[in-house]
Amino acid sequence: MRKKILLKLSEDLFNRLDAAQLALKEAMQENENLKKEIDILKNENEALKKAQLQSEPLKQLEEKIKKQANISEDAEYGSQIIGKIVITAATYCNKLTSVSENTDVKELVNLILGRTEIAKAEILKIVSSDSDFSQKTELIDAVKNSAEDYFNSVMAQL
Repeated sequence: MRKKILLKLSEDLFNRLDAAQLALKEAMQENENLKKEIDILKNENEALKKAQLQSEPLKQLEEKIKKQANISEDAEYGSQIIGKIVITAATYCNKLTSVSENTDVKELVNLILGRTEIAKAEILKIVSSDSDFSQKTELIDAVKNSAEDYFNSVMAQL
């Protein structure tokens, strides 16, 4: 009877040993897979670091461009007024072309467009001058009013 028990215990131990060896083999395989995944992630991380190091000069250049692109207060005001003048000129040109089929309409439209270009050039000259902001705004407003008066005088020719 003892032999049967010993035999049973031996079989049990061998079965457990086989199961433990199988589990060990699976764990070792999983460990290998994880090592491969770690290596892949390390390579990706190194590639990202290299890309980041290469992009540092680009970031510095971007910051430099942003600093240079800052628009001063007077330039912003001048650009707003130029936009208003252009919209006003477009409105007058639209009125001219839709109201009359007169052959003089093209000449009147050209006069308005020409005065618009002159106003833009004058405003850009004022913005790039060394005057202070309040003087620049007064001069820019004067150019705007002058352009609008001119547009009205052109419209009066109809």
